Amino acid sequence: MRQFVVAFIVLGVAGCNLATGPRSTAGSGGDDASGTGGSGSTGGSGGGSTKTPTPSPVTETPAPIAASTGSDPATSSASTAKFPYKAARFPMAVVDDLMVAPGGIFEPVPPQTRGVINNVFAMAKLTASGGGTTVGTWATASLPLRICDQELTVDHKKRLVMVGGVTQAEGTFNNSPIKDVYLGTVNATTPAVTWEKQAASALPANLSSFALATAADGKTHYVAGGMGPQGPVDEVLIGRSADDGAVTWTKSPNFLPSSRSGSAAVAANSRLYVIGGVVGSDRTRSVLAAQIKADGSLGTFAEVAQLPEGRGFMRAYVDKGNKIVVVGGSRVDESDSSAGTTGGTTKTVFVGRFDSSGTLTFGQAPSLADVSQHFGLALSSTGAIMAGGTRFGETKQFVDQVLQIPFN
Repeated sequence: MRQFVVAFIVLGVAGCNLATGPRSTAGSGGDDASGTGGSGSTGGSGGGSTKTPTPSPVTETPAPIAASTGSDPATSSASTAKFPYKAARFPMAVVDDLMVAPGGIFEPVPPQTRGVINNVFAMAKLTASGGGTTVGTWATASLPLRICDQELTVDHKKRLVMVGGVTQAEGTFNNSPIKDVYLGTVNATTPAVTWEKQAASALPANLSSFALATAADGKTHYVAGGMGPQGPVDEVLIGRSADDGAVTWTKSPNFLPSSRSGSAAVAANSRLYVIGGVVGSDRTRSVLAAQIKADGSLGTFAEVAQLPEGRGFMRAYVDKGNKIVVVGGSRVDESDSSAGTTGGTTKTVFVGRFDSSGTLTFGQAPSLADVSQHFGLALSSTGAIMAGGTRFGETKQFVDQVLQIPFN
């Protein structure tokens, strides 16, 4: 029986997960599919009975997994282009070299224990420079709502798709998960983004702090786990983007092995990988995978690897060498006072490599320049860019840092 556990979202406990735009590292594969033919009918006078042959079950052969190549990511470096405000729990994505970071939550002002969710999105132009990427000056503009803990991706028409999250009425600290989907039309020259709520594209239920991955063609999106109105969930949703921007969501019949939030996800090697997250009160090491069928549906989830240590509220991406890179996050619950001053937030980078047989194994790479969780991450043509985030156990937890991790 699948689980459905009662809980609620609290600042610093529920957070954002992997959001990356479409990449060339995704594909398809999947479960078995079978059908049964019907029986024939009796013929007329002088005729015999005929029977429609029963077709044999059709099995989709899983796509092969390519071995990882290249060296591990280099140590991150801090960009001089600071994020325009100290915030966390927001996603990021890049369209035509315009990096967009919508929403987020500000650090609580004492004696408040909850921060204000903002209704602003930040934009910065990315420029190729000396084999790397330079982050330009940030600009800000208004969103249609206050939102955090949502996810962001890019569809096949280079539009931003903002999914779910937590909203907050102005002047209150009453946080509520939502099921809304907003489409962002990008003008990278101006630059500007026009956001429009897609009423017909809403999720089946209110949801936040889930993992999101998008297929390489930008047409199929996968939502795994997350926090619903009644607590963490084990459901997986499949969204299909149409040319007009509408997204149609269906529930996969194959659930995660247990309810979880704060996971990361990537679509690669014709499979959906769901990485880490919070299961119960623990950060899990588990890395799950399900095959992606040719029609975009999913096979059964199974554990295919483990992280060296449990993680939650990190981000992940697939680099150009077909390696899964897991960045930052938290290794213990923030309420655990034994974690030390900043012992719960990590600057560790884990790298998952595939060998020639397709086996996935994670090891540790050079660490980040600073600890962080609940940050935004997007991919440029030359590497990953992180912005904002939080530490815990310090007087000032929220940061405006921007870190860059080059591809190798």
